[in-house]
Amino acid sequence: MRHFLIQVALFALLYTLALLATLPFLVYFGRAKPWQRVAEFLLSFPLDNERFGFFSFGSAIVFLVINGLLWGVALVGLYRLVKQLLIL
Repeated sequence: MRHFLIQVALFALLYTLALLATLPFLVYFGRAKPWQRVAEFLLSFPLDNERFGFFSFGSAIVFLVINGLLWGVALVGLYRLVKQLLIL
C-alpha cells in the first residue's frame, strides 16, 4: 500500500510539473496544435478550476495537483491490474 501511495504521489508531482512547464506555450493565435489540445484537456479533466469559480494561479496549481493525484490513482491502479492479470 505504501509503495502504491509513493507511485501516485510521484506521478502527481511529474504531472503537475509537466503541465506547469507547458503553461507559457498555451497562449496561441489561430488553431491549436495537437499537443496544445492535449495539454488543455489534461488541465481541465477531471476537475476544472474555472467550473468551480476559482481563477487565481494558486487555485489552478491546487487543482493541477488534485488532477494529478486522480490521474495517478487511475493509471497506477490500471497498471497494477494489468500486471496482475498478466501474471495469472
